[in-house]
Amino acid sequence: MANHTEEQELELEALEALFTREEEFEKLSSTSFRLSLLPCEEHEGTGHVAVTLFVEYVPTYPDAPPNWEIQASKGLDSEALEEVKKEISKVMEREVGAPMMYTVAEFVQDWLRARNKPQQSMYDQMMSRENAAVEQDANEEEEDEDEEPQYAGLGEKQLCAATERCTKEEFDRWAERFRQEMIDAGIWKGSAISGSRKGALTGKQLFERDASLATADTSCAEAEADEDAADENQKDNSCPEDTEKRMFWKDESLFEGADDEELPSD
Repeated sequence: MANHTEEQELELEALEALFTREEEFEKLSSTSFRLSLLPCEEHEGTGHVAVTLFVEYVPTYPDAPPNWEIQASKGLDSEALEEVKKEISKVMEREVGAPMMYTVAEFVQDWLRARNKPQQSMYDQMMSRENAAVEQDANEEEEDEDEEPQYAGLGEKQLCAATERCTKEEFDRWAERFRQEMIDAGIWKGSAISGSRKGALTGKQLFERDASLATADTSCAEAEADEDAADENQKDNSCPEDTEKRMFWKDESLFEGADDEELPSD
């Protein structure tokens, strides 16, 4: 069975021998003491931060963590104190089973060294937050520019003078000429220009005007079959009416816009 009391006494003696600076170690009883910890020795520089630990052994220490608290601090805000408390608890849990207070004290001194800076005033803290926000915004803008370089500077680009800009009337005239050029070149189908296409008859309207058109495809098919069976001389004597009907069905421009008109529902 472990002799917890003996281990506690030996650790108190070791701590008293190691922390010799005035008021650095203070033995309060056979089971409790106080450690005042600084980030550096007095001759090594100025200590802007400090922590004072109160520790009391439980009967089963070191097989269980001691009771402890931070009784005093210097240069640390509430957020920093919460952080160091959590870290001290982690060290104690990791070291359970062996005397741990020198390890804890050494950890706290290292933690203080990393934060040994003069405490900022309220104004300095506010300015630090503002500078951090400005720097973050600048970084985000730089990332946006890296992701889309083709858009960089578009917001600052100068527009051309109002007298040099294209008016709606000029654009409409250009669009009309362009459409006619496309139709003349055979790239676009149809002959309507500048909206006059609305007057062109759709395929459905053509059938409604002349019911005989409904059988025009049959007549054309029969005429084509006759032409295939005849020789070149007979082709010259083919029916003009059938020829006109074939030409009608091959004129695809007559059916432009037929898809735009909905059929009546039953």
